[in-house]
Amino acid sequence: NDLLQAVTAVNPNVIVLLVAGAPVELPWVDQVKAVVNLSLGGERIGAAAANVLTGAVNPSGKLAESYPLKYQDVPSADVYDKNPRSVPYVESTYIGYRYYDKAKVPVAFPFGFGLSYTSFALKNIRLSSDHVTDDQPLTISLQVTNTGQVDGAEVVQVYVQEQQPRPLRPEKSLKAFKKVFVKAGQTVNVALELKAQAFKEWREQTQTWVLPEAQKAIAVGTSVTNIDAVLPVSFTGETFNNFATIPNWYTTLSGKPSVQDFEQLTDQKVPAPHEFVPGEFTRLNTPREMKKHSLLLRLVAWITVKIRTKDYIDKQGPEAKFQQAIVLDTPLIRLAQQASGALKLSMVDRLVAAANHQYVKMIFR
Repeated sequence: NDLLQAVTAVNPNVIVLLVAGAPVELPWVDQVKAVVNLSLGGERIGAAAANVLTGAVNPSGKLAESYPLKYQDVPSADVYDKNPRSVPYVESTYIGYRYYDKAKVPVAFPFGFGLSYTSFALKNIRLSSDHVTDDQPLTISLQVTNTGQVDGAEVVQVYVQEQQPRPLRPEKSLKAFKKVFVKAGQTVNVALELKAQAFKEWREQTQTWVLPEAQKAIAVGTSVTNIDAVLPVSFTGETFNNFATIPNWYTTLSGKPSVQDFEQLTDQKVPAPHEFVPGEFTRLNTPREMKKHSLLLRLVAWITVKIRTKDYIDKQGPEAKFQQAIVLDTPLIRLAQQASGALKLSMVDRLVAAANHQYVKMIFR
């Protein structure tokens, strides 16, 4: 981030190639001309990026996850990573766009978003019927026109939308999509099909999928926030409630959910953090958990971190700390699998024995 701030301060003509396996904060996004999201593209990522930058390929990808403006906007931000052995999904069904869309939390880039070197228009969006039945699929038909100057592709996205808010139900749920290739200036006809299953919800009491008593619609667009048409549908449904008690957060989406909210919703207790002691350690424990009980583990962890960070100038910088976290928070057995033979299983077992204070077993293993 500091590098981009410095570069854009002297030259505003900057394009960022973003290589990241998950959403990240982009505080500099308004200072650059473009961002090419390469995700984790593999060994040919450079050639692919060159094709996009030079126009040899017209990009048509869409985001499969929302990019929040900041990490604190994520509903689980106050809970995640607080207990290394337990990750309660306190947000329940409100994950990703299902939360941002319903809670009206602004994002940097919404689910389904993606730019192209051309532009498209969705027109004449129609349904084969406005009534949903178990034996008759619903067909959504429309026309996609390439209104730009170059050939390209657009992804038509179909969401089932709630007409009236309901607890623990997202405002929209993606149910179908189709990538459509259209030559410049031309129009193509597109059809997508939804079966009754797209409208059903899980009924816990009977362990079955059923049509709920709810008002729903079909929303068609090119991202979860860019909707071109909302077409109501009707069906005969059942009234049911999977939860005896629904805490206030899951209805209002105000503030952040707590572990207590989650426990009340699920009627289950979230396991408390467990402090491992000698005699309990296995190959699945991490160096961070074991090293306080073993001088040998502390030495091995220190050497491994030194090796992993030897090429970093700033040993306390975020990149070096990331490498340190990988070493300390990866189970020993996984470190052995990643070590290309440098850390053998027999050595792993000796380290485990040392942490368990089983010194005879450590020596004669």
